[in-house]
This record gives sequence, structure tokens and C-alpha cells, in this order.
Amino acid sequence: MLCPKCQTPIRADARYCPRCGMSLKTHELAPAGAPRAHLDQHTQKMPDKRIGPYRVVRPWRPDDNIYVVEEVAGNSPKTRLAIEVTKTLPTAWKEHINQMAMPNIVKVVNQVRDERGVPFLIVDLIEGEPLDRVKPTLERALKVGLQLATLVDYVHQNGFTFNVSAAQGNQDDSLRRFQKAFLLDHRDQLYFFNHSLLVTLPARRDARARLIQEDIWRIVRTFMGLLTGSKLGQLLGPRRGAVPQLASRTEQLVKQPPTNARDLAATFTQMLPPAPSPAATIKLTTPKPLVTQPLPPMLTLVPFAQTDVGKQREHNEDNYLLLPMDASSGLFVVADGMGGQAAGEVASQLAVEAMRERALQEWSQLAHASAEAIRGHLHAWVQYAHTQIVTKAREQHNNMGSTLTAALIWNRQAFVANVGDSRTYLWREGELYPLTWDHSLVASLVRAGLLNEEAVYDHPQRNEIFRSLGQPGELKIDVFEPLELARGDQILLCSDGLWEMARPPRIKEILTRQSNVRACCAELIRIANEQGGEDNITVVLIRIE
Repeated sequence: MLCPKCQTPIRADARYCPRCGMSLKTHELAPAGAPRAHLDQHTQKMPDKRIGPYRVVRPWRPDDNIYVVEEVAGNSPKTRLAIEVTKTLPTAWKEHINQMAMPNIVKVVNQVRDERGVPFLIVDLIEGEPLDRVKPTLERALKVGLQLATLVDYVHQNGFTFNVSAAQGNQDDSLRRFQKAFLLDHRDQLYFFNHSLLVTLPARRDARARLIQEDIWRIVRTFMGLLTGSKLGQLLGPRRGAVPQLASRTEQLVKQPPTNARDLAATFTQMLPPAPSPAATIKLTTPKPLVTQPLPPMLTLVPFAQTDVGKQREHNEDNYLLLPMDASSGLFVVADGMGGQAAGEVASQLAVEAMRERALQEWSQLAHASAEAIRGHLHAWVQYAHTQIVTKAREQHNNMGSTLTAALIWNRQAFVANVGDSRTYLWREGELYPLTWDHSLVASLVRAGLLNEEAVYDHPQRNEIFRSLGQPGELKIDVFEPLELARGDQILLCSDGLWEMARPPRIKEILTRQSNVRACCAELIRIANEQGGEDNITVVLIRIE
């Protein structure tokens, strides 16, 4: 006899298929050699089929026993998906899954049995294409790879992995089962819906690492499949040469895949097309002419800084640097440390001290330097700060790190650098403009159009950054094109403790209303604390006069 789903030879009295796990209670077993049309016939004709309190509307994937159903009771029945499973989920699992804040994990609505006692999971219906049927394109491969790695990382963090093992260790069948648990909607947003595949990660470190690595390999093969056009992600597919710009990176990814899904997501983020300077994506108001004479007078800087521990942290791991070199130039930095009190505070302090040291050593070299050379100096200073933290982390055997955002103001121009999710803004004539990109997984998904703007404030992985000073390996530093300044401008540098609590519209309102930099910084911190003060809050404000 053959399993009606995967065609594996099985015993006539078998209750479940040993290869795909399908329940055989409700299905007629066909003799070997029977035509496929005969085997699928029962899924195409379902007169008044019921699954618990739900009526089957149509097959969604007949070969996987997944149906579109609607509630029988009620004036406006909701449409759901019914997924046949071998057994119901433990109540604790169901509650844990539904408590996951990840918006791309479909909620479990119910668990029911049909008239023959076969268990089904009832989940919300998301209209889309199953991942194993998605049309391959370069852009889609990168978007799916990033989303898939981000979602799997969240599943791992919650203590789960995917039970998609196949008979005799068949990797192709295992990959198919994995891909069938996800679907892509019309906006290319990825969803996980087949919770019956979730199993808890083992406590043993080696077994846990092995299962996580298997999940990473499935993500890489899915990405390669969408990149090359091969359904199963064959690494030497016929269309591989069609994407030469990614050849070296994909080869490296295949040869040495990361050891966790978060690092894999960061790798996909690095493979996305480079983002332009934030200021280049918005239409800045043009600075008004300073004066008509050939050599306009220098602008005057009025800087102030303030930091606060916030309402929910015991220690302040933020640091800042105010280094005015004269009335019209200086270096200004905000650093947000990571790694706990003993590490985060040290890392952020090292960052600002390293920036101060190099700026004092090299400031005189800026006098006759081109804009590109000044950007090179700023880049080198940030790289030096990174090296200092790496060295200290090795000495102390910890994983300290820090974000950093810096503004070097010289010759009426602002040169901005950034690593992580601390931010620099420009306020000009009543408008607030971002001058940096956040280096976080969620921000990358927002920039790719896969999440809305609000996700940076409420997504469960919003604080997962993929660039920081002190990280292992090569560090990529954003140093943006210089911005011409005008009288009345304000440059604001801040840690995420400010912008996550006091959102940009409120920040803009305060900067517009307050004329005193000291009072403005104090009000920004007060508002952030009133909104929850979930993190340390640091503000550096420079008013241009």
C-alpha cells in the first residue's frame, strides 16, 4: 500500500505514514501503482464536510490536508485555515505561541477534531502563496531571506525549532516540509502558520546547536532557491551566474553559514542594495544665504548635553562627548553601551574617550582637508573606538559593545557618522529630518517596505542591532555626505531611550517651541521618562547661531 500524500510504501494497518507523519485514519490506502488522480480524489469532493464547528469551504493545499473553513455559527462567520495534525498542541505550548509578539506568526484560534476524530489546528487565514511555490527573483530572495532568518531567530529565542525531519534523513523532503509552513502575501511579507511543526529545543548545548544549524541551512537553501530558480536551492543551479553581484557573498554564505539565525539575518541585510543618505531621501529646505560677501562669517555653536538613567534601569550605560574646538566647530558624540553594567558602561565610555583622543590629535589636519578627507578622518576615529572596545572585551572576556552616533561640525558643515541605533537629527525651520539609518533588523525590514514605520517602536525584535562597536569581524561604518548648515539649524544626537519614548513628532514640537538648549534637553528627557523611561536617555543638542 502507498501513503496518499507522499507515496511511501506502508503497511495496510498503519495509523501514520512513517515518512511524512500523515494520519491514515480517514484516508483510503491505494495499492502501489495506483494513479495519483485516484489518490487525490477524496480531497476534491467534500460534500458538506465539517471539522468541529467549522464548515469546509475548499481545499487550500489538498496534498497537505489543509482546508479553508468558516465557522458554522454566527451571522458573519470568519474564514480560517484548518491544518490536519497528528496530535493536538499541549495547552501550554498553544498559550506560549499565542503570546509571541511577532506579528508574522499567525495565531492559533482553536484545536478541534472532525467527525472521525482526526485533530486539526485552526489558525487565522492569510491570503498568499506558499513559500515552496513562490516565483524566484533577486529582490524577493533577499527580502524572504531576511524575513525568514528574523522570524526563525525569534522562534529560537522562544525555545522552539522545527520538526521537519524526513525518512532516512532526506534533506530535500525536510526542506519541502519547512518551506510549506510559510507563505508570502501580495506585499512579499512572510508568515509562519503551521505551528504543528514546532518542537522545543533541547537543553543540551550540542544538540541545541545542531538543530539550530539545520534550520540555518534550510534558510540558506531557500534563499538559494529563490536566487537561482531551483526549487530546492541547489547550490550549483543553472541560473546562478545570473546574479554575479552576489556570487562571492553567497558562496561565502554557503561555505561558512553563521551559527545563529540573528547573524544570518544581519548577513542578508548587508546584501540588500545600499541605502542612500537619509537626508538624500527627503527634500530639505534650502538654507538661506548667510551673507553676500565672498567670505561669510563663521556660524556660532551653542551646545548642551544631558543624560538620565530612565525609569526602569538601575545603571546608566550611555555616554556622550561635547568637544567644541572653537566657537564654530567641534565634535559631538552619543554612545549607548551594551553588555550589562560591567560591560556596557565601560564600552560607551571607551568609545567617547577614543573619539576625543583622536580628534584632539588630528584636529589641526582638518584645516586644509577636503570634505572627503574629513569624512576619512571621522571614519578612522570611529574605527579606532571600535578597536579599543574589541581589545578591552578580549582582556575582560566579555561581549561588551556600544552604538555610536557622531557629528563633526567644521567650516559650516556637519559630517555625521553612525553605528547602531542611536540617531542624529537635523531640525530646520520647524521640520525634523533624520540624518542616520538605524542598523537594526526591524529598521531594515521597514526600509525594504516589509514592515510599517510603527514596527520600530513595538516589534519584539526592535532592539536587535546588527552593527555595533566591539562586534566580532569587520565593522561597516556609515559616514554620510556633509550637510551645509545655516543659522537657526539644530543638530540633535540621542540614544534610543529618547526616540523610542518621545517619538519624532513630539521631539520636533519641543525643538520648535523651546529657544533655550538647556531647557530643551531637560524637557526632552522629562517627556521620555513620562512615556515610560524604559532605557537610559541621552541628548546632545547643538543650536547654530
